[in-house]
Amino acid sequence: MKHTHINRYLLIGIMAIFMTACTKSDPKPHSACPSLNSMIEFSKKLDGDKDGINNRDDNCRSIYNPKQRDKDEDGVGDVCDKCPKKPALGTINGCPQV
Repeated sequence: MKHTHINRYLLIGIMAIFMTACTKSDPKPHSACPSLNSMIEFSKKLDGDKDGINNRDDNCRSIYNPKQRDKDEDGVGDVCDKCPKKPALGTINGCPQV
């Protein structure tokens, strides 16, 4: 699985340039110029757990896991997976059948 890493410094730089351009071009608040808070919220939506993996590609969006380990290759990261071991005979999702 290909992971998309977000360079936080690049994102912050783009936000700073955009905010500077908005305030210089129109000193009054303008609907086309989002607030800093709205831009921060937008960046959180891109990477909610701040592990450097875009939410779209993150196998565990709510818990920091930059290595994206997934031992059983079920698409759910080991830190979020209740049964992260490789599936074996007589198991479902790496968990013994009950």
